[in-house]
Amino acid sequence: MNGCVAVISIDTGCVLDVEPMSRFCKECQVHDKLDIASVEYKQWKAEHSNCKADFKGSAPAMEPEGADRIFKRSVESMASTTQSILVVEIVRASSVYRIHTKI
Repeated sequence: MNGCVAVISIDTGCVLDVEPMSRFCKECQVHDKLDIASVEYKQWKAEHSNCKADFKGSAPAMEPEGADRIFKRSVESMASTTQSILVVEIVRASSVYRIHTKI
C-alpha cells in the first residue's frame, strides 16, 4: 500500500509539503525469498539503507501519520516563529473531518 499526504495553501493553492509513504519495498520483496543466513542476503541487507517501506499500520492510519510527520517538520523549520499551523486529518473509516489548530 502506498499513500501520499500533501499540505496545500488555502491562499495560493500551492503545494507546501508532501509526505509519500509506503508499506512495501520492492527490493525487500525480491530479497525476502533468500535464505537470511546466506552471504548474498547479508551483503544485500548491509547495503540496503534506503528502504522504501517507511510505514507500518493500517490504511486509515496512514493519513494521520503523514499529517503528523509534516506537522513535526513544519514545527522544526519554524521553531523561531509563532505562526499557527492548521492540520487537517481525514479519517476515512468514519468519514469525519477533524481539524486541529496547532501552534
